[in-house]
Amino acid sequence: MFDVITGSFFALLVLPFFGTIILAGIIGLAGRGASRKVLISASTGIGTAWVCAFVLGIPSFQNTFDSNSMPHIILVGLLLGALIDHLLPELGNKYKIISWSLDLIFAAAVIVWVRGEVDLGSILIFLIWGCIQFSAHRLSNDARMPALMVVIAAIGLAIIAWIGDILADRNLAFGVSSTGLGFLVWLWFKRDLPLGFSFFWSSFTALLLIALRVIEANPLMAVPILVLGFVFFTDSILSQKKLWPTFFKQFAGPIIVCALSILPIVLASVSALVATTLINY
Repeated sequence: MFDVITGSFFALLVLPFFGTIILAGIIGLAGRGASRKVLISASTGIGTAWVCAFVLGIPSFQNTFDSNSMPHIILVGLLLGALIDHLLPELGNKYKIISWSLDLIFAAAVIVWVRGEVDLGSILIFLIWGCIQFSAHRLSNDARMPALMVVIAAIGLAIIAWIGDILADRNLAFGVSSTGLGFLVWLWFKRDLPLGFSFFWSSFTALLLIALRVIEANPLMAVPILVLGFVFFTDSILSQKKLWPTFFKQFAGPIIVCALSILPIVLASVSALVATTLINY
């Protein structure tokens, strides 16, 4: 039992964290030209793909559409995103509307891939995710903010899945958060690093896929996941600095976002407890 726990801890938390740091360094050293910096964010996609493969395995490619295709979706997002980052490295940084539009197209394809149809539920999911993506792109001038929100949201999803005894998705979420933390180490020292499509179409998309898997396992978990989604909008407080007490103004934006995100995570956890109780009643 101890070996299983320590093995999972190493594979889901330690290895993705340090692996992402090392991969980011290798890409940064080996990369050439204008795409070098933006491709560093692909390290998170590689780490996320590893986590998916470790937790879910590599399923055989089938024509069926379901959430078990997550490893394939992450791999496709990583490869397509890295290709665009390499060929058009300035696209996401200079033309945010185009970047956001491409993200929406990819998100729509992912939602249809997982759900297998276009219905009212798919449209609602697309609209909610579109708002979250818009918020992330709005903050992408400081790459730490979207990356930090991925980490916080992944931890929140892990707690929700853990409460609901959905262990595979708990492990996926913890692995994604560890990968994001590894990348944040780089961003803290190299704040000028841009976030590429390889980041948004792999690690960021992993949050959507984990959320869909949790809801698929327990539809009542849609409520706590919606509550958790407010994590992506806590940054709006940062625009009201003139209203802050003097004491809080000394802290960096990411630290304040972390503190403010505690409330949505707590509320989402309470909602998850209620949802779990109801489903078992």
